[in-house]
Amino acid sequence: NYYYVGWTRSSGGVTDTIMGPTSFTAVFSEIEYAVSIGASNHISANMDTVSPLTGVTTISVPDANTLRVGSTEVTISFETGWTLDHWTYMDPVTGQADQFLYLGGSTTIDEGNRFVAYAKRVTYEITLGVSNAAGCSATMTVDGIPYTATPGSTVNVPVVHGTTVTLSASVGTGYVFEEWRSLQGQISTDQSTQLTIDVPYQSITAIFSAYTYSISFSASDHASVNKNSIG
Repeated sequence: NYYYVGWTRSSGGVTDTIMGPTSFTAVFSEIEYAVSIGASNHISANMDTVSPLTGVTTISVPDANTLRVGSTEVTISFETGWTLDHWTYMDPVTGQADQFLYLGGSTTIDEGNRFVAYAKRVTYEITLGVSNAAGCSATMTVDGIPYTATPGSTVNVPVVHGTTVTLSASVGTGYVFEEWRSLQGQISTDQSTQLTIDVPYQSITAIFSAYTYSISFSASDHASVNKNSIG
């Protein structure tokens, strides 16, 4: 990691005739190199190079938005619904970008290299639930796989950003379906509906209410009742 600069002499030039005691010193300097930054689709990054670097430099990924090159931090940002999958860098022997660096990982380099960030879609963990309605249930179908929640028992559903899911509610005796609701507000009043997951829903709940009805009374000739209806 060094290159030869030249010779120095304690007195006089290195090519002068030696007339007395003297010493010669070979001078070397550390080789400087740079790291260039790249990014795939759905990522914005500072494409400038990080330089000058010398000696052995540690490269690490402390979080999804940062590549640390020695003491320098390169910041990247993602389109909505995307996050870091990995970084690639060149193999110092083959020169191929077939080395991978993941979140929390690190490596060392001692010569120029190029690091490129690649993105993946965010996976949300959505809690599917049902209001306190005996005999009712809620189902979320994701890529053909059904996940069903019942009163008092929620289920966590992994959903990739941009996926369209199907929500369907099963109504128990004595209840009617009201709505699908999340922390963001009402989703739909349809008992069965489709929803594209393009925001980070934390929970989705099927809301039911007790069915209400009334009983009316009437009397034939020669009879009377003391209440016209109940309910």
